[in-house]
Amino acid sequence: MLDKKRIGRILLCAAALLAALIAGFVIYGAAGNPRTRQRFRLDQTKIPQGTEKITGYFRNDSFAEATCGAAFSLDREENGVWTEVPYKNGEAFFYLWARSVRRFIGGTPVVYDLEGYYGELTPGTYRINVSVSVKRAGQNWYDVPLSATFEITEK
Repeated sequence: MLDKKRIGRILLCAAALLAALIAGFVIYGAAGNPRTRQRFRLDQTKIPQGTEKITGYFRNDSFAEATCGAAFSLDREENGVWTEVPYKNGEAFFYLWARSVRRFIGGTPVVYDLEGYYGELTPGTYRINVSVSVKRAGQNWYDVPLSATFEITEK
């Protein structure tokens, strides 16, 4: 026979089991889709013409490992269409290094040399394209493309 004490214990166990399932889903859900949990922003969205460098910040809002590097490219918006900006010397060579992206707090800074790779940019709207490499436990690394827009204003 089930008395009030036994029913209370059964309900308490059921509630604990439900809470554990929900917590597991939330944790797995956060780690289960790291592509949507990588962030990139610039320290400035409007910069004057002649600015040599710009700083970007990567943020990892997942439980996956993530790294970023120095490679980047630029697109320029012209009449609503993004077109790739050619490198100053026709091609670019980047130092091969990787920096671990901090999880959940702050941002991991990377300085991008606009003038060194592209020369002086003319006023307009640009998009910087970067990527972050992500690795979930037990899986291979894969790249997640990220971008941020900024405007170059006249001097």
